[in-house]
Amino acid sequence: MEKETACSYTITAGDAITVDDAITAGDAITADDAITADDVITAGDAITADDAITADDVITADDAITADDAIIHSEIAGPKGAPVFVLLHGNGEDLHVFDRQMTCLSKFYRTIAVDTRGHGQSTRGVAPFTFHTFASDLLAVLDALQVEKAHLVGFSDGAITALHFALTAPQRIQSMVLLGANFNPKGLRLSARLQICLAYACLSLAAPFSPKIRKKKEIWGLMVFQPNLTEADIARIAVPTLVVTGENDLVSQRHNDGISRLIAGAKRLVIPKGDHFWMFNQPETFNEMLLHQHEVTDSNLFPKENNDPSVRVSV
Repeated sequence: MEKETACSYTITAGDAITVDDAITAGDAITADDAITADDVITAGDAITADDAITADDVITADDAITADDAIIHSEIAGPKGAPVFVLLHGNGEDLHVFDRQMTCLSKFYRTIAVDTRGHGQSTRGVAPFTFHTFASDLLAVLDALQVEKAHLVGFSDGAITALHFALTAPQRIQSMVLLGANFNPKGLRLSARLQICLAYACLSLAAPFSPKIRKKKEIWGLMVFQPNLTEADIARIAVPTLVVTGENDLVSQRHNDGISRLIAGAKRLVIPKGDHFWMFNQPETFNEMLLHQHEVTDSNLFPKENNDPSVRVSV
């Protein structure tokens, strides 16, 4: 699966996160900021029969794990004793967004995909609906499956869960890949934040009349009010980390540049022309990145003599 990768380095003066991460005139909504149809996963992105995980690939006996007050659903595939990958999905999704990754990674790695509390087949429970709770649930899953250390791959809200987990149980992490992360709501681009807040307001109006909408409101509320980590929190993280965004992501590039600076030794990757969901629109590229993440981290994409965190790398 060797593949030559072209890379370019771009150093910009505006990469630093300011003290207040203030919204400036440059953050104003432009036509380029709008969420377009290209940002939405279309029918053409659907998983085909060839991509599906078969019954032989998935161990189902251990897929329901009790985490305090909730049942956390997971699916497991791959050889026992192999290094472990844990896949954490985004807001309002379930573990099946990673079906193509499960099929690919499980040929070489023990691969675990987890439904976040209140998503998919995991129950809501009564604990606070926060990323701290989700990180605690993840620890319960690893304990139940007797996984000492794992490579975490988190997308969007899943990346936020990974950040919280790195603060509470860093000894259980072998590495992290953060895809479209933010450590506070300002980490979203202004256009995305306004659209999310508008949708949340509409859900709030309708929530009293529908249990389904009340559930959706709570899930969308994660993006409106959370996470609430600080730069000091991120600077405490000390695990090997790859910070990835699409060039046209819904999260701020500057914000993610800051994450890669604050985490000691973290690497930064920008996917040209990619949006927030690039990994699902380009599953082969995503799979290859994950399979070779250690090679990518140690290759010429990230020269060891170049420790300037203001350098962005595009592949």
